[in-house]
Amino acid sequence: MNPIYTAEEVLEAFEAHQDKLGDGLDEIFYDGPSTWKFKEDEQGRMVLKENAANSWDYEKIDVPFLLRGVPTEVSIAEQTGGMDEGSNASITFQIGSQYFRKDGYYASHYGYDWDGAFYEVRPKQVTITQFERI
Repeated sequence: MNPIYTAEEVLEAFEAHQDKLGDGLDEIFYDGPSTWKFKEDEQGRMVLKENAANSWDYEKIDVPFLLRGVPTEVSIAEQTGGMDEGSNASITFQIGSQYFRKDGYYASHYGYDWDGAFYEVRPKQVTITQFERI
C-alpha cells in the first residue's frame, strides 16, 4: 500500500531537494520541466531522474527525491499554460497514487511565475461538447 502524503510535506520535500541540488527543482517551478532532469517511462510519463544534478555543470550526482526519508518517484501528470496556451499555468505531479498541483501564471516577456498554491488534486473524467465546422 502506498503511503498517504500531505501537500505540505510534499512541498517541503521539493524545497529540501532544491536545497540539496542548488537550483534543483527550481527549474520546474520556474521555467517548466527541464528535459535532462526527467526521463520518459514505459507509459510515456516524464519521471524525475535520480541524478538530477545542477543544470549549470551537468555533474552526475546521486540525489534521490526523498519523502519521509525514502527515495520516491515523481512524475509529471499534466502541464497547462505557457506559450500560446494562456496566462494561467499549472503543473501536476504524481507521487504514488496521489497527485499534487502547483499553480502560477505565464507571461511571454519573462516566463513562468509559480507564486500560486500547492495542493492535492485527484483525476476526474469529464465529458465536453466541441463544435466542428461542417
